[in-house]
Amino acid sequence: MSQVSTPQSSEDWRAYYQLRWQVLRAPWGEPRGSEQDDLEASAEHRFIKNTEDKILGVARLHFNTPQQAQVRYMAVAQGNRNQHIGSRLLHELEKIAWTQNAGELVLFARESALEFYKRNGYELKEKAHLAYDDIQHFKMVKLNPTK
Repeated sequence: MSQVSTPQSSEDWRAYYQLRWQVLRAPWGEPRGSEQDDLEASAEHRFIKNTEDKILGVARLHFNTPQQAQVRYMAVAQGNRNQHIGSRLLHELEKIAWTQNAGELVLFARESALEFYKRNGYELKEKAHLAYDDIQHFKMVKLNPTK
Protein backbone atom coordinates (compact mmCIF):
# COMPACT_ATOMS: atom_id res chain seq x y z
CA MET A 1 0.00 0.00 0.00
CA SER A 2 1.29 3.46 -0.87
CA GLN A 3 2.42 5.63 1.99
CA VAL A 4 1.40 9.17 2.87
CA SER A 5 4.48 11.31 2.32
CA THR A 6 5.70 14.86 1.84
CA PRO A 7 6.70 16.15 -1.61
CA GLN A 8 10.50 16.35 -1.80
CA SER A 9 11.74 16.54 -5.38
CA SER A 10 10.87 19.16 -7.95
CA GLU A 11 8.99 16.43 -9.84
CA ASP A 12 6.97 15.61 -6.69
CA TRP A 13 6.04 19.26 -6.27
CA ARG A 14 5.13 19.66 -9.94
CA ALA A 15 2.85 16.61 -9.83
CA TYR A 16 1.40 17.64 -6.45
CA TYR A 17 0.34 21.06 -7.72
CA GLN A 18 -0.79 19.59 -11.04
CA LEU A 19 -3.30 17.34 -9.28
CA ARG A 20 -4.53 20.20 -7.10
CA TRP A 21 -5.12 22.33 -10.18
CA GLN A 22 -6.59 19.50 -12.24
CA VAL A 23 -9.20 18.52 -9.61
CA LEU A 24 -9.92 21.80 -7.81
CA ARG A 25 -9.46 24.54 -10.41
CA ALA A 26 -9.35 23.37 -14.04
CA PRO A 27 -13.00 22.22 -14.22
CA TRP A 28 -14.04 25.84 -13.57
CA GLY A 29 -11.62 27.34 -16.06
CA GLU A 30 -9.27 28.71 -13.42
CA PRO A 31 -5.68 29.32 -14.52
CA ARG A 32 -2.60 27.44 -13.36
CA GLY A 33 -1.31 29.11 -10.24
CA SER A 34 -4.80 29.47 -8.76
CA GLU A 35 -4.19 26.19 -6.91
CA GLN A 36 -1.59 27.93 -4.72
CA ASP A 37 -1.72 30.74 -2.19
CA ASP A 38 0.66 32.73 0.00
CA LEU A 39 0.71 30.10 2.78
CA GLU A 40 2.38 27.32 0.77
CA ALA A 41 5.85 27.80 2.29
CA SER A 42 4.63 27.60 5.89
CA ALA A 43 2.10 24.78 5.38
CA GLU A 44 2.35 21.02 5.77
CA HIS A 45 1.85 19.18 2.46
CA ARG A 46 1.04 15.49 2.05
CA PHE A 47 0.37 13.19 -0.87
CA ILE A 48 -0.08 9.55 -1.78
CA LYS A 49 1.57 8.03 -4.86
CA ASN A 50 0.97 4.63 -6.40
CA THR A 51 3.73 2.16 -7.25
CA GLU A 52 4.18 3.84 -10.66
CA ASP A 53 4.87 7.20 -8.92
CA LYS A 54 1.54 8.68 -9.99
CA ILE A 55 0.06 10.99 -7.36
CA LEU A 56 -3.38 9.78 -6.33
CA GLY A 57 -4.27 12.37 -3.70
CA VAL A 58 -3.01 15.58 -2.09
CA ALA A 59 -3.81 17.68 0.98
CA ARG A 60 -2.46 20.66 2.89
CA LEU A 61 -2.57 21.86 6.49
CA HIS A 62 -1.80 25.32 7.81
CA PHE A 63 -2.35 27.07 11.11
CA ASN A 64 -4.69 30.08 11.33
CA THR A 65 -3.78 30.52 15.01
CA PRO A 66 -1.78 28.32 17.41
CA GLN A 67 -5.11 26.76 18.46
CA GLN A 68 -6.72 26.38 15.03
CA ALA A 69 -5.40 24.47 12.03
CA GLN A 70 -7.08 24.41 8.62
CA VAL A 71 -7.25 21.68 5.99
CA ARG A 72 -7.18 23.00 2.42
CA TYR A 73 -6.71 21.73 -1.09
CA MET A 74 -7.81 18.15 -0.47
CA ALA A 75 -7.99 16.42 -3.85
CA VAL A 76 -8.13 12.80 -4.97
CA ALA A 77 -7.66 11.95 -8.63
CA GLN A 78 -10.76 10.89 -10.54
CA GLY A 79 -10.72 7.10 -10.75
CA ASN A 80 -9.00 6.77 -7.38
CA ARG A 81 -11.87 7.86 -5.15
CA ASN A 82 -13.53 5.55 -2.63
CA GLN A 83 -10.20 3.85 -1.89
CA HIS A 84 -9.59 5.57 1.48
CA ILE A 85 -6.95 7.89 -0.02
CA GLY A 86 -8.71 11.02 1.21
CA SER A 87 -9.26 9.56 4.68
CA ARG A 88 -5.61 8.56 4.97
CA LEU A 89 -4.47 12.05 3.97
CA LEU A 90 -6.95 13.68 6.33
CA HIS A 91 -5.90 11.51 9.28
CA GLU A 92 -2.25 12.35 8.64
CA LEU A 93 -3.04 16.08 8.72
CA GLU A 94 -5.05 15.58 11.91
CA LYS A 95 -2.08 13.86 13.57
CA ILE A 96 0.11 16.84 12.68
CA ALA A 97 -2.44 19.33 14.05
CA TRP A 98 -3.03 17.41 17.27
CA THR A 99 0.71 16.86 17.80
CA GLN A 100 1.21 20.61 17.52
CA ASN A 101 -1.54 21.11 20.13
CA ALA A 102 -4.27 22.58 17.93
CA GLY A 103 -7.63 22.56 19.67
CA GLU A 104 -9.60 22.30 16.46
CA LEU A 105 -9.38 21.68 12.75
CA VAL A 106 -11.49 23.74 10.40
CA LEU A 107 -12.17 23.26 6.71
CA PHE A 108 -14.50 24.56 4.04
CA ALA A 109 -16.01 21.60 2.23
CA ARG A 110 -17.72 21.55 -1.10
CA GLU A 111 -21.28 20.27 -0.88
CA SER A 112 -20.28 17.09 -2.71
CA ALA A 113 -17.73 16.29 0.05
CA LEU A 114 -19.93 16.86 3.11
CA GLU A 115 -20.66 13.19 3.74
CA PHE A 116 -16.97 12.27 3.40
CA TYR A 117 -16.00 14.77 6.10
CA LYS A 118 -18.92 13.77 8.35
CA ARG A 119 -17.77 10.14 8.15
CA ASN A 120 -14.35 11.36 9.27
CA GLY A 121 -15.72 13.10 12.36
CA TYR A 122 -16.23 16.67 11.15
CA GLU A 123 -19.30 18.61 12.23
CA LEU A 124 -21.15 20.88 9.83
CA LYS A 125 -21.21 24.38 11.34
CA GLU A 126 -22.60 26.73 8.70
CA LYS A 127 -23.05 27.54 5.06
CA ALA A 128 -19.98 29.44 3.90
CA HIS A 129 -18.86 30.99 0.62
CA LEU A 130 -19.86 30.27 -2.96
CA ALA A 131 -16.80 29.71 -5.17
CA TYR A 132 -16.84 30.53 -8.88
CA ASP A 133 -20.56 31.37 -8.62
CA ASP A 134 -21.11 27.60 -8.65
CA ILE A 135 -19.58 25.65 -5.74
CA GLN A 136 -21.24 26.02 -2.37
CA HIS A 137 -18.86 25.53 0.55
CA PHE A 138 -19.68 24.73 4.16
CA LYS A 139 -17.62 25.34 7.29
CA MET A 140 -16.86 22.13 9.15
CA VAL A 141 -14.96 21.62 12.41
CA LYS A 142 -13.38 18.74 14.28
CA LEU A 143 -12.24 19.17 17.88
CA ASN A 144 -9.02 17.69 19.17
CA PRO A 145 -10.10 14.46 20.92
CA THR A 146 -7.20 14.68 23.39
CA LYS A 147 -8.22 18.06 24.80
